[in-house]
Amino acid sequence: MNKRGFTFIEIMIVMVIIGVIASFGIPRIRDAVIKTNIRSARVGFSLLAVTARQAAVARGCKGVLHITTGTSGKVWVTVCKLTATGSVGTAVDTIGVPTALASRYGVSIASTVDSIQYDPRGISIGYTQAIVRFTASGTTAKDSAIVNAIGKVTH
Repeated sequence: MNKRGFTFIEIMIVMVIIGVIASFGIPRIRDAVIKTNIRSARVGFSLLAVTARQAAVARGCKGVLHITTGTSGKVWVTVCKLTATGSVGTAVDTIGVPTALASRYGVSIASTVDSIQYDPRGISIGYTQAIVRFTASGTTAKDSAIVNAIGKVTH
């Protein structure tokens, strides 16, 4: 008698082998995803800091990078509003929308300041260094962005 196919025992052995391989690989993949999310949150923050600095220089007035902390932390940029004639007005304009970095990337944000202000030259007002830390719950993975005393983002 000529049988084709696999026996139930052979299929079960293959499934056990796949399960053992997956049990080693899945935690590593999860850790890689968490580290990538933390790095992406830092890069997103850095981009918004550059945007605040650039907007202050382009409009010739104070630009502010606002930071809220925690697992619902947001970051956004405000700068003076230009009038119809192109001169600097007294109103405040938000560049884009507040970006929910913490919830977007599944991280928690901690910062030494609640805002970073840039003068029309793109230099930080107050010359204070700001450290913004990004961490993910349940892991030791973390990253940080440092805005130095003149307003440049370093890592």
